[in-house]
Amino acid sequence: DGDLLPVSPREALIAGRVHDVPLLVGSTINDGSVLSEFGVGMASLPPDTLAAIENLSVSDESYRPTLALFTAPAHFIAANTAGGTSSFLYQIDRAAASHGYDVPFIFDNLDRLGLPDDRITPSDRQFARMMADCWVQFARVHRPDCPDLPEWPPIDEGRAMILDNESYLKNAPDPALLALARHIVMEESRP
Repeated sequence: DGDLLPVSPREALIAGRVHDVPLLVGSTINDGSVLSEFGVGMASLPPDTLAAIENLSVSDESYRPTLALFTAPAHFIAANTAGGTSSFLYQIDRAAASHGYDVPFIFDNLDRLGLPDDRITPSDRQFARMMADCWVQFARVHRPDCPDLPEWPPIDEGRAMILDNESYLKNAPDPALLALARHIVMEESRP
């Protein structure tokens, strides 16, 4: 807006003008499903961006919008803000994980969703406790050290946490996603 934020986050990243603070950044497996709710489709993207997105290797075409517009930027932000302070990358891979899915789990407040008790499983409650513990630990010591997970290294060690009922580490940031994110960021920064 120019007042509260002198430049957009994208412009700050491009210029390397970001504060060196620890970050915990990620996406969900189906973040892109929110786009159709707002009438936004991949067709609205510039042709060269669409071509770059088409080059992504995906096991399921429905994940392409998520990879392009949520996962790739998360990889880019984590990789480009780790200037000495650790940044940590995650992806939530639970089947129903759409945009915003993570919020009630991070705050471990599933009961406030207004769902009948039989819709919230013991697995959901365990996942919520684990996520809340990780985020609280990150707030305390700037590391998501969680007793129920493998040791979670910072992104500059080349690994991201895949959060699910059985969480695991994955090589990251993905070079193809970083290249796509750089393309999107630079494309949008052109006058």
